Amino acid sequence: MCKFIYDSREYKYLQDPGERTIEVPVAWHLLAGYDYKKVLEVGNVMWSRACRHWMDWHYVVDKYEKLDGIIDNTDIIDFNPDKLYNLILCISTIEHVGYDETPRDVSKCLEAYDKMKSLLSPGGMLFITWPFGYNKYIDQYLFNGSFDFTDTLFMKRISEDNKWIECGLEEAKTAKYAYPYEAGNALVFGYYIKVE
Repeated sequence: MCKFIYDSREYKYLQDPGERTIEVPVAWHLLAGYDYKKVLEVGNVMWSRACRHWMDWHYVVDKYEKLDGIIDNTDIIDFNPDKLYNLILCISTIEHVGYDETPRDVSKCLEAYDKMKSLLSPGGMLFITWPFGYNKYIDQYLFNGSFDFTDTLFMKRISEDNKWIECGLEEAKTAKYAYPYEAGNALVFGYYIKVE
């Protein structure tokens, strides 16, 4: 089985040992029809996952990675570009914001979310993913409605060889990070569309 179903569409798995195997194909599909110069990626994932040629066109903000093509090593909270974006991708990055920093600031992910929304052009889309269980605080923010996503979908891992299926929130939120399989075992796919 080399394909998975997500939101009624068939995708090819990316050869990757973790959750990127499904996150990157879904994100790649979203890019169709977008002018890449109006796309921002927060956290360098697409370039490092078999999409290196894409680095020539899109903009990446990553606080820590220093590579050609990353336009800014600024924290997303402090990023102040002179333009707005039609699409912002944040793939398995937001759960690290504030959480993996010293001192830890567990609510900083909400600031990052608000900042990304503010960088969208009218009608623009923000696409965010993260694995359940890695950061219990961001999971709780999802459960209590702190994220005002336009739509939210969920996937869970069902095998050691990294196969995934769609599931509901109740099933996804019981997943544990790194058990029974390494890395993420359930994922949040959050979409926000700016309606201004």
